[in-house]
Amino acid sequence: MTNQPIPHQEPTLDSALLAIAETVSVVANKLHDDVKLVAHACAVHDARGSQSSSGTWH
Repeated sequence: MTNQPIPHQEPTLDSALLAIAETVSVVANKLHDDVKLVAHACAVHDARGSQSSSGTWH
C-alpha cells in the first residue's frame, strides 16, 4: 500500500491544464485592462492632437 502515489503530490494532466488555464485567464484579463488603458490614452491623445495635426493616428 505504501507504493501507491498520493494524488495531491503527483500533478496530473488535468491539474496542470487547470493551472495553465487559470494563469492564461489572469494574464488575459490584465492584458485586456492594459489594452483598454492604451486605447483610452490614444483616444485622448487623438482628441488633443487632432486640432494641431492631420490626425493620422489610428
